[in-house]
Amino acid sequence: MQPYLDPGKLTTHGTSVDLWGYTSAKVRVDVHSIEVRVRLKTVTFDTCFGLLRIELGRHLPETLAIACVGRLVIEVVDHLSLRGSGWRIAAVEATSIGSVLVVVTGSAAYRLQWARG
Repeated sequence: MQPYLDPGKLTTHGTSVDLWGYTSAKVRVDVHSIEVRVRLKTVTFDTCFGLLRIELGRHLPETLAIACVGRLVIEVVDHLSLRGSGWRIAAVEATSIGSVLVVVTGSAAYRLQWARG
């Protein structure tokens, strides 16, 4: 049995974002994790097991993609949910539909209050 982790004692980045202006927003339970995928016009934020993938919907020039690696994601994408996170861009991938910023966010354990037992 895992010990109960008090969410108030975890050092995690969290923010509340109004999903009203999004084209789509989905929350999914994936194995042991709660993940989200939100689309705002042509940009998509997709989390999966400690990674955030930001699909830009257009290709970045190669020199700009190289310059993004190692930078704070908020310096490249200004979005409320990224402010104060301290997350850095680990890689930039080229796909058929555009560039994808790969950000290592990590994950944090969180037990729902009714899951105690």
